[in-house]
Amino acid sequence: MYLADKVASLILIAFFTFVYYLSISFPPRVASYPKILAVIGAVVSILLFLNAYFKEKRIKPKNSTKEKKYTRKQMLNLIYTGITTLSYIILIPVMGYAVSTFLFMFTLMWILNTKNKFLYIIVASVSTLILYGVFGKFLNVWLPKGFLF
Repeated sequence: MYLADKVASLILIAFFTFVYYLSISFPPRVASYPKILAVIGAVVSILLFLNAYFKEKRIKPKNSTKEKKYTRKQMLNLIYTGITTLSYIILIPVMGYAVSTFLFMFTLMWILNTKNKFLYIIVASVSTLILYGVFGKFLNVWLPKGFLF
């Protein structure tokens, strides 16, 4: 676990350094926001690295060579979630934001075996309506419209 945190933090530090480097070429008025975000992101990533480093030193695992094994079902859920996410990204321009988001939420709950089957439709509908209302109507963000809606 600590190795994953260290690797992720190093990747994030590189990413935020790259963002900061790119923002140098922006006009001064525009560059301040990405620079601030890059610095905050880099600081948080450094804190993540230090946290993982010191926890690893403080807590010695009993079997340091033994890694956590994932079940076949967990791995399949991960693969299905990735495929569903890619399908969602591809289908948004075709089917529209509302329909594809509803189908995405419904499918993810089905894949991850939510206990109450009745909640599939309710959660997918309510979350889609809230997101559509907040972004599409309240904030006036353009959302793709497809052949259905």
